[in-house]
Amino acid sequence: MLQAGAERVFYIQAYENVIECAFQKFLESIGKDALIICESRNLRNYVRPGIYILMIRETETGFQKDMTIHLPMANLACRGGNDPVQMQRIVSRISIQQNSWKLD
Repeated sequence: MLQAGAERVFYIQAYENVIECAFQKFLESIGKDALIICESRNLRNYVRPGIYILMIRETETGFQKDMTIHLPMANLACRGGNDPVQMQRIVSRISIQQNSWKLD
Protein backbone atom coordinates (compact mmCIF):
# COMPACT_ATOMS: atom_id res chain seq x y z
CA MET A 1 0.00 0.00 0.00
CA LEU A 2 2.92 2.34 0.62
CA GLN A 3 4.17 1.65 -2.90
CA ALA A 4 0.72 2.59 -4.19
CA GLY A 5 0.92 5.98 -2.47
CA ALA A 6 -0.55 5.51 1.00
CA GLU A 7 0.70 8.04 3.56
CA ARG A 8 0.56 5.55 6.45
CA VAL A 9 0.09 1.81 6.65
CA PHE A 10 -0.81 -0.24 9.71
CA TYR A 11 -0.74 -3.99 10.14
CA ILE A 12 -3.00 -5.73 12.61
CA GLN A 13 -2.72 -9.47 13.09
CA ALA A 14 -5.33 -10.95 15.39
CA TYR A 15 -7.14 -14.18 16.04
CA GLU A 16 -10.76 -14.28 14.87
CA ASN A 17 -12.13 -14.04 18.42
CA VAL A 18 -10.36 -10.70 19.09
CA ILE A 19 -10.34 -9.06 15.65
CA GLU A 20 -13.24 -6.72 16.49
CA CYS A 21 -11.58 -5.55 19.70
CA ALA A 22 -8.23 -5.07 17.94
CA PHE A 23 -9.87 -2.94 15.25
CA GLN A 24 -11.72 -0.81 17.84
CA LYS A 25 -8.41 -0.14 19.62
CA PHE A 26 -6.90 0.84 16.28
CA LEU A 27 -9.77 3.28 15.62
CA GLU A 28 -9.23 4.85 19.03
CA SER A 29 -5.61 5.54 18.12
CA ILE A 30 -6.28 7.16 14.73
CA GLY A 31 -9.74 8.66 15.20
CA LYS A 32 -13.13 7.36 14.14
CA ASP A 33 -13.48 9.88 11.28
CA ALA A 34 -10.36 8.70 9.43
CA LEU A 35 -10.78 7.32 5.92
CA ILE A 36 -9.36 3.79 6.00
CA ILE A 37 -8.68 1.11 3.42
CA CYS A 38 -8.67 -2.36 4.99
CA GLU A 39 -7.61 -5.59 3.42
CA SER A 40 -9.56 -8.09 5.50
CA ARG A 41 -12.54 -10.27 4.69
CA ASN A 42 -12.92 -11.38 8.31
CA LEU A 43 -13.16 -7.84 9.64
CA ARG A 44 -16.32 -7.41 7.54
CA ASN A 45 -18.06 -9.81 9.93
CA TYR A 46 -17.78 -7.13 12.64
CA VAL A 47 -17.58 -3.77 10.86
CA ARG A 48 -19.83 -2.19 8.26
CA PRO A 49 -17.57 -0.28 5.87
CA GLY A 50 -18.55 2.58 3.60
CA ILE A 51 -17.74 0.29 0.65
CA TYR A 52 -16.96 -3.40 0.69
CA ILE A 53 -15.20 -4.58 -2.47
CA LEU A 54 -14.60 -8.30 -2.56
CA MET A 55 -11.63 -9.28 -4.70
CA ILE A 56 -11.83 -12.91 -5.80
CA ARG A 57 -8.66 -14.43 -7.18
CA GLU A 58 -8.87 -17.49 -9.35
CA THR A 59 -6.09 -20.06 -9.21
CA GLU A 60 -5.36 -23.06 -11.40
CA THR A 61 -7.41 -25.22 -9.05
CA GLY A 62 -10.37 -22.84 -8.78
CA PHE A 63 -11.17 -19.86 -6.63
CA GLN A 64 -8.81 -18.75 -3.89
CA LYS A 65 -11.21 -19.40 -1.01
CA ASP A 66 -14.90 -19.99 -0.48
CA MET A 67 -16.50 -16.56 -0.72
CA THR A 68 -20.11 -17.71 -0.26
CA ILE A 69 -20.55 -15.95 3.09
CA HIS A 70 -18.94 -12.72 1.86
CA LEU A 71 -20.68 -12.26 -1.51
CA PRO A 72 -24.02 -11.02 -0.09
CA MET A 73 -22.18 -8.39 2.01
CA ALA A 74 -20.20 -6.95 -0.91
CA ASN A 75 -21.06 -3.72 -2.71
CA LEU A 76 -18.95 -5.01 -5.57
CA ALA A 77 -17.41 -8.43 -6.22
CA CYS A 78 -14.62 -8.69 -8.78
CA ARG A 79 -13.05 -11.79 -10.20
CA GLY A 80 -9.59 -11.63 -11.65
CA GLY A 81 -7.49 -10.52 -8.73
CA ASN A 82 -4.52 -8.48 -9.87
CA ASP A 83 -5.56 -7.37 -13.37
CA PRO A 84 -4.34 -3.73 -13.52
CA VAL A 85 -6.98 -2.67 -16.06
CA GLN A 86 -9.77 -4.05 -13.90
CA MET A 87 -8.24 -2.44 -10.80
CA GLN A 88 -8.16 0.96 -12.52
CA ARG A 89 -11.84 0.60 -13.48
CA ILE A 90 -12.71 -0.08 -9.85
CA VAL A 91 -10.59 2.78 -8.52
CA SER A 92 -12.17 5.20 -10.99
CA ARG A 93 -15.58 4.40 -9.48
CA ILE A 94 -14.55 5.31 -5.93
CA SER A 95 -14.85 8.82 -4.55
CA ILE A 96 -15.01 10.58 -1.20
CA GLN A 97 -18.17 12.50 -0.35
CA GLN A 98 -18.89 14.06 3.04
CA ASN A 99 -15.86 12.28 4.55
CA SER A 100 -17.13 8.89 3.45
CA TRP A 101 -16.32 6.46 0.64
CA LYS A 102 -18.74 6.28 -2.27
CA LEU A 103 -18.93 3.77 -5.12
CA ASP A 104 -20.39 5.15 -8.35
